[in-house]
Parts: sequence; structure tokens; C-alpha cells
Amino acid sequence: MKDEKRKKRKTSPSSKRDGQKRTGRKPTTDRRSSPSDTALKKTGNTKASTHRRKKKQRQSSGRKTGRKRPTGVKRGRRLVGELLLSLFLAMGLIYVISLFTFTFYSVDSYMMAPAVNAGDTVFVNKLKEIRRFDFVLFRSPTDGELSVRRVIGVPGDRLYYQADVLYLNEQEQVERFLNTALKEARQNDQQFTEDFRLSQVIGQDAVPKDSYFVLGDNRTFAVDSRSYGVIHKKDIIGVVRMKVLPLHEMTYL
Repeated sequence: MKDEKRKKRKTSPSSKRDGQKRTGRKPTTDRRSSPSDTALKKTGNTKASTHRRKKKQRQSSGRKTGRKRPTGVKRGRRLVGELLLSLFLAMGLIYVISLFTFTFYSVDSYMMAPAVNAGDTVFVNKLKEIRRFDFVLFRSPTDGELSVRRVIGVPGDRLYYQADVLYLNEQEQVERFLNTALKEARQNDQQFTEDFRLSQVIGQDAVPKDSYFVLGDNRTFAVDSRSYGVIHKKDIIGVVRMKVLPLHEMTYL
């Protein structure tokens, strides 16, 4: 009798359910995977393995170089820094070259009108040889201020003015750059350039060596060699070659 009861307990459904509850396991069913499921699993495994392989390659390359790849922000900052450095070096190079070859000057008076007016910016060539009727930038012998005037007499020249006519080395010299001003002066019955002789201004008959006699084109109001004498070569910065500003008045002088 006892043996039969034990067998019934072993084989009873209730005992099987109680065992499942105690273990917390659900009854498993025998499910066979279909071919499509197998293919999806293989594809997913392939993608995952490929992703892991690429990640390992990136990590290994980063370890080999010893640095991380720069991000977009870092790359942009580096580019801006390189541009600023290039600009700074270029400006420094231009400045060094300008110390010996050229410069720019902003005119602050109307003594060279109408060719050059106050506010105009001119280009000055420091290497050009000075010739008669050139515009020159120099330091005034009275106050050291920069000025622009026109060269009338070069070393060795003998000159004088009479009745608005320039005489150089006993030869009449036509000043075509004053044609308009001379015409207006004659119409108004006025003299544009006062009569004078070089000996009356500097006490010599000819322009001294390494010196230049300069006049302003606006003869009536200009302060020039008639007031402070000749300009020494060492005080001349260079020859004014071009008016660059304003742009619509850009021209060679």
C-alpha cells in the first residue's frame, strides 16, 4: 500500500505543478527555428562583429598615434589660428620692407592743390631718384613736420621768377601743371607767383649740393622754400609717385 501511494505522488499532475511553482520555471516547448530566423541571426551577428572590428581598429590606431582625432571645433580653431599667424607675419614683412622701400602719407594741407588736397593719401617711393618737378615728402627744416612740395630746382640750378614765368639756368621753363591756375590769375588781373631771385632767398646764385628748392602748387598760400630755404637730401623721405585715396581720384603724379 505504501509503495502504491509513493508512485501516485510521483506521477500526479499536481505534484508536477507544485514543483514548477517552487522552481519558478515555465514549461519549455520544443520550438525549431525556421530558415528565415536563422538568416536574420547570422546577419545580425555579422553586423555586430563588423562594428566591433572597426571599433577595435579605431582604438588601435589611436593608441599607435598617441593622440585623439581632432573634432570639428578644434580643427576650426586651428585653422583660424594659422590664418591669424600668417596675417601677422605678412604684415610684419610688409612693414620691414616699407622701412627701406616705400611708405604712405596722408596729406594735411591744401598747399599742393589742386593736384593733392587735404585728406588725400599718397604712395611714396623711397628708392626713386629725385628729378625736377617731382613731388617729394620731406621733413620741414622749421618744425620737422612732414610736408609734400614740388621740386623746382635741383643741385646746381640757377632760377628766378618774373611775371609768372620760371627761368631755369637762363632758360624760360613752361610749368604746364599750373596752366589752369595761371589762366585764372590773368583773368582776375593777378600775379600767381611773386617775382624773386634765388640769391634773394638763400643768398646763393645756385642750389647747393645735395639740396633742393621746392614750391607748393598753390603758390598764393603755400609755405615753401621761399620761406625756409632749400631742403637737404637727408631730410627727404622719398618721391611721391601716386595718389591712392580717394579711390575715384587715384592717379600718377
